[in-house]
Amino acid sequence: MNRTAFASILGLGLALSLAAAPPVFAGQPGPGAGRGGPRPPSVPAVKDPKAALAGAYRLDPNHIAIVARLGHANGISVSVFRFDTARGTLAWDPANPSAIKIEVTVDPASVNTNVKNFAAQIAGEGLLNAAKFPEIKFVSTAFRPVGPTHAQVDGDFTFMGQTKPVTIDVDLVGIGRAPVGRMSIGFSGTLKFKRTDYGFNAQMGDIGEDVTVMLDGEFLQIPPPPPPAAL
Repeated sequence: MNRTAFASILGLGLALSLAAAPPVFAGQPGPGAGRGGPRPPSVPAVKDPKAALAGAYRLDPNHIAIVARLGHANGISVSVFRFDTARGTLAWDPANPSAIKIEVTVDPASVNTNVKNFAAQIAGEGLLNAAKFPEIKFVSTAFRPVGPTHAQVDGDFTFMGQTKPVTIDVDLVGIGRAPVGRMSIGFSGTLKFKRTDYGFNAQMGDIGEDVTVMLDGEFLQIPPPPPPAAL
């Protein structure tokens, strides 16, 4: 099978995975919380969306996994690639789901594989062309709850100069306080698409047309700025 074509498809899949994402316990870090001080007491996470305070959250770069899966060799097996670097923000409002906003950006140069020296080829000019297209981006347009802990997130996905609407299925994993002491929301997202919709038509048959992307990540609450000092 042609490695170049195979890599391009998998790279796209990972990119799209970025599409999805969404919230944690109320409160700010206690004294000494953080990597340099003692951790706060461990408290089990909950699955109640209302347990997370409304406000701004940021994707934790140390707790995110983006994986793309698609058929290999005419359906003999499934091939898997991943992206290692992403950033994102979440505007969370459990009382008004229509106001929830998500934005996620993936670095295509962070694509990875267990095949030695293959990642550089995938990110290179002939495939993802990360130098020319340094960002893969998803911006939500609607957040639609379809159950107590499940939602569908609609949005615009931009990849290699093309922007198309997509929908990501999102499940709330847990809401609680992260080891750093801040409120944290954990989600799992799944996106399914046909690679031919984005112009990737190489090696049809050898490489599956249907791609499944899975995203697991945590969003940490952004602490509010401290009050101004008294004059």
